This record gives sequence, structure tokens and C-alpha cells, in this order.
Amino acid sequence: MRSALSAPMLAALFVVLAAGCGEPAEEADTAGADSISTGEAAVDTTAAVEAEVVLYPEGTIDPATLTPDEPVSAAALYQAWFAWNGKPVTVVAYPYVPYMRDTISVETELELIGDPASTEPLATAIFTVPAGVILNAGEPVAICGTLEMSWTGELEILDAALAETPAAVERIETSPWVYDGRMPIPVDQLSEMVHALVGREVTVEGTYHSTTTSTTDFGVTVRVDLADPSDEWTKLVGCEMAGEIPAASDTALSTNREGVMIRGIVAGESFDMVALEGCVLINR
Repeated sequence: MRSALSAPMLAALFVVLAAGCGEPAEEADTAGADSISTGEAAVDTTAAVEAEVVLYPEGTIDPATLTPDEPVSAAALYQAWFAWNGKPVTVVAYPYVPYMRDTISVETELELIGDPASTEPLATAIFTVPAGVILNAGEPVAICGTLEMSWTGELEILDAALAETPAAVERIETSPWVYDGRMPIPVDQLSEMVHALVGREVTVEGTYHSTTTSTTDFGVTVRVDLADPSDEWTKLVGCEMAGEIPAASDTALSTNREGVMIRGIVAGESFDMVALEGCVLINR
């Protein structure tokens, strides 16, 4: 019978099990690289280099500063929503262990929770090579792999492998634009960052693509899709309107397709687009 692996035992297995997660970048010989010789004393430039890190480069959306009063482009909103998708990640979490059990045997899948007392998995690790380990409830574990976002909002870590578990589960300062895939990030923080736009009111600006009207037993649903001026054929944002579009506005959309502004609430993903609901036209 296999025994459960403690954190130190998992760390010992890291080199073997995490081989598929990518190796750290080759370190160059940086002896003296953080100081400049002046002939009198060395000037430490480390602080200056660290200060140059910009979490959200120009042209990207920082969810913390997003307001409906400042329009964002359809392309930027699309980019922000899918920013984490396909990225290599290393998450630290707790294994979800069913009630009344102390351990869980892990082969090809492992549900991850952010708190030992939680019963709500935030991500699922999918192992291409069976892990073949038994994990203890309440003990953190680190998993590396490639993040995949589902249209349902669920997160999966593909090609997963066990990684070295850090001494403490600590939140980190990062963004999808600077995260290197190797720094352990708590699974609850990752989930929050991936879904940071859900429920936010935004004003999106783009090129009018098309209008789709659906009639069901629940009523009429009107969706206006927006694209980017550089690629008018690819739909980036789908806006479910709060009501039917007046005839004059409908005509204006078709005759003046550029710079259409729509305000709505980010609901998630739909048909590979960012989905907004409760939308209203701002300038048509």
C-alpha cells in the first residue's frame, strides 16, 4: 500500500515529476551586473531595475482601474479576457479530498481548492503522465502545467506535473503580462485574476460586425457583435442588448460601422467572444 506523501517527500520528487513543466531560464554570469564601478564605490542598481516592472503595459487593461466612463477597445477587452489562457503556470493549492477522508489517490486528475476547509474546487489539474501519488488533506501541493479557460468559467491545468511546494502559501504581485510561469501563485488568487472582469460594467468601442436576433419561449434576444478595425471579420465582443434596437439605431449601425460604443456587464465567454449582457448603445 502506498503511503501519503508529505510536503518534504513531494519536494524530493520535484526533479523527476516536473520535467514536463519547463526549465528555468538559463542564468547568465551576472557577477557585478547589479552594480556600476565608479572608481570609488559600487552603485547598486537592483532597486532601479525592479522599479521598472510594469504589471499592465500601455494598451492593456488593468481590471483594478477599469471604469465604464473610459471606453476600451474591443480588441483590448478580448485580449484582457483571454490573457491567461494557454499560459504556463505553477499554482500552489490544497488537494480537494472528499468528506470523511484524510487522503486522496492521484492518477490523472486532481481538483484544487484554495482553502483546506473549502469544498469548491477552483481548478482541475489534468496529468498526461499519471501522478501515482497519495496526497494528504490540508497539506499544500504545487502543480505546474498549461492553463486552459473553459467557456463555463472552469479552469484546467493541462499536462500537469507535481512541482516543488513552497514553504508558505503567499499571494504574489503579478499580472498575465509579467508572470513567468514558475513563481508559485495561490490557486484562489489565480482564479480571481482570471475572472477579474466578470460582473464589471464596461464601455467597449469597436467596429460593428453584425446583429443576431433570436426568438424563444422566453422572448426576443438581440446580440450585437463588435470586431476590431484591423480585422472586421473576426468577432471579439458579443453584446446582448437590454432590449430591441430602435430602427434608426439599427440603420446607423449598418451605415456607420466604425467606432460603435456599447455599455454592458461582462458575463463571461460565449462563442469564443467576450460576452456582455444588459447592453445599451451609447453613440448610435
